Amino acid sequence: MDRINRLRLLLDHDESLLHLNAGLRKQGVHERETPHDASNAPQEARNTSQYPSDPSRDPSTQDQEAYEQVHQLTPLDPIAVHDGSFCPVVAVSRFPYKFVKDQLSQTVASQFFDRGQFWSRSWDLQVRQFLQEINHALECRLSLPTESKKGILLPFGERNWWPQPIFLGKCTSLDTKERLLAEIPPASNQDQFPTDQDKDYLAWEQALEAAVDATKNSKKSTKAKQQQRAMHHQSLVQCLERTQRYLGLQPHEEAESERTWEAAAEHEAAAADWEVTRPMMYGFWKQPLLVSIDVECNERCHKQVTEVGISTLDLSLLVDQAPGPLGKVWTAQIASRHLRVREYGHIVNRDFVAGCPANFEFGTSEWVSERDLGAVVQASWENAGAVVLVGHNPGADLAYLRQLGVAVEVQTEAMTGIVDVVDTAETYRMLRGEATVRSLGGILGELGLTGWHLHNAGNDARYALEAMMGMFFNNSST
Repeated sequence: MDRINRLRLLLDHDESLLHLNAGLRKQGVHERETPHDASNAPQEARNTSQYPSDPSRDPSTQDQEAYEQVHQLTPLDPIAVHDGSFCPVVAVSRFPYKFVKDQLSQTVASQFFDRGQFWSRSWDLQVRQFLQEINHALECRLSLPTESKKGILLPFGERNWWPQPIFLGKCTSLDTKERLLAEIPPASNQDQFPTDQDKDYLAWEQALEAAVDATKNSKKSTKAKQQQRAMHHQSLVQCLERTQRYLGLQPHEEAESERTWEAAAEHEAAAADWEVTRPMMYGFWKQPLLVSIDVECNERCHKQVTEVGISTLDLSLLVDQAPGPLGKVWTAQIASRHLRVREYGHIVNRDFVAGCPANFEFGTSEWVSERDLGAVVQASWENAGAVVLVGHNPGADLAYLRQLGVAVEVQTEAMTGIVDVVDTAETYRMLRGEATVRSLGGILGELGLTGWHLHNAGNDARYALEAMMGMFFNNSST
């Protein structure tokens, strides 16, 4: 005899008690209480009792399927151990408004989200546990949408994605959340991905884009996104053209405007026969000092810069010199430095990258105090004319330099100071016509160059500059 029949036997003399909901049957939050003989009700009524009481809803429509995707009507599962998946907290704060339908949306919002309730929780708990709490209180079946395009569930552990989320602090209020946001360090350098993981990196990037979209009140229009991509692509093309002029591979605009059509045609024909064993056909536009920068920091505390690598190549000294295959004649004249911060000399990254600060391959490392680091870096190009900064995904590196007080503002129209920034990852992608960027090690491998002890800032700065030369002079002729 099961529990329900035993209760019927015990309460047989008071039939009205049998009509009360004793919590033995799980019901939807909007399911009305029915007598114990509800099994005699029409089949259609039983099927629709799981959904909000909306007379316009037809359970046979696609709308029902969409409802079931969010309200997975399966028995409640015990809370699983953390599997390495994460949720954007702002997206979770909008869960009832974006992922729950009909009246249930307002019910969930009123009892668990509105009036600051969501942000007043201590977010040591898993999001799944939070949903279990809602399900238990409201007798519903909410779960996290697992589709990657929803952007609310990011399977870092399952996909072994990198960079991984980093603990910033416990969130107990909206004010705490805003403070933690303000303390987010600059983005980690993205040059840690080997060539064979480019697809994984693309999936990681798309998942984060979806996560960002999930935190927004409304998505950008497709047209606006297309325009943004087009503008970004155009800026990359323009940077590639400028880089070719810096290296003497293309005539700069001033020289081009002064030549006659006949002279230009003759020069173009001669350029078609040019080989890397000859001096450049065109002059170096602005004759810049190429300065390659790489910054390494404590992977557990990004405010602690541990290493800075600096490699320089003065193009004004190479006017009559042929670059040679892979530009090796030029790269032999690169001057490289490796600065280590004395206060953080004991730190070696091991969790996300294999740090090797003691393995500088191009000289002797220099110890610098944290207080003097910015000034030492700035002095590397302070007395130069035009400066072109080079880096592999240099966005994070430039952010770290600004953090150190280094002036890295770019003025592309100027003839002195920092006139440009060349991203070797994007440059190689553009030259090869590829969809995704490659890691520094991957590019070196493709060019037939060997990179020893990557993730040492001094080595990475040197190899980024060598890779830049190699990608432009990787054939016997151009």
